[in-house]
Amino acid sequence: MRKPILFTNLINKKYLNVDYEYLRDEFEKKVQAMKQTMEFDNSLDVVFYNEAIEHIVRIDRVLRVPVGHLLLVGKSGTGKSLLTKFVCTRQNYTVVQINPSPKYSVEEFDNDLKKFMKEAAGLNSKSEDKIDKTVVFILEESSLSDVAFVERMNALLASGDIPGLFEGEDYRLLINQYKKIHNLPNAREREVYDQFVSKVQRNLHVVLMMNPDNSGFTSRTASSPAIFNRCVIDWFGEWDPQTFKFITDYRTKHIDLSEKADFDKIVDDNIKRDNLYRIFFEIYQFFNNFNL
Repeated sequence: MRKPILFTNLINKKYLNVDYEYLRDEFEKKVQAMKQTMEFDNSLDVVFYNEAIEHIVRIDRVLRVPVGHLLLVGKSGTGKSLLTKFVCTRQNYTVVQINPSPKYSVEEFDNDLKKFMKEAAGLNSKSEDKIDKTVVFILEESSLSDVAFVERMNALLASGDIPGLFEGEDYRLLINQYKKIHNLPNAREREVYDQFVSKVQRNLHVVLMMNPDNSGFTSRTASSPAIFNRCVIDWFGEWDPQTFKFITDYRTKHIDLSEKADFDKIVDDNIKRDNLYRIFFEIYQFFNNFNL
């Protein structure tokens, strides 16, 4: 029996067993269609190698589930953010991110979290038909520069709430807004807030992205249990030779090697591309070992 077996309903509503070539062809068509309608950044070029397809299927499966969160672990440049955004665009999910600067404060992070939570609960929607929608919060490890950020994410993942985030006037405005949008004029404040938290839990999906080579990765395992207990972990490993060969062929397929003087002594086009692959793979291994 061939492994892994891919089951997905990304292409149609039926949950079916599909093969790599079928998904690759369909995904490439979807990307081109989304670029034409400006749903997907034209500058982004997605290479659907086999491992990328597996990651896409996993990411989609987790984000479909209420309270489904992801921890994507891998080195920079392995496509964690790009593949997540592809799934979100394909499924019409709302993607939210923070824009940290060197002066980005805990207060600014709190304000962003309030906005994202209200978005997931339907409080920022302009119409009733958009009240329940999937909101995906993509958070890079580099953005967790303050231990307070990690503590807040730990609480959010554990319970869908962050103690003390909505207080005083913010709390009253939240309750009144929720009552108005959801037509609950006589509901008690505690009931309203519990409903708000329930919607946040169901609709807000956190996708954390971490690099295992960073020194803080191991320490966060002990200090932030919810990050590792409440998230499905998807490990983006290093590219194997077959994957690198596929990517090299994809990136060079439009290059006419017959005009390159360096390859005059080589007749067969496949041999030329094999030589390119070997050169690129040696460079990749050199820098990979250098970084170690």
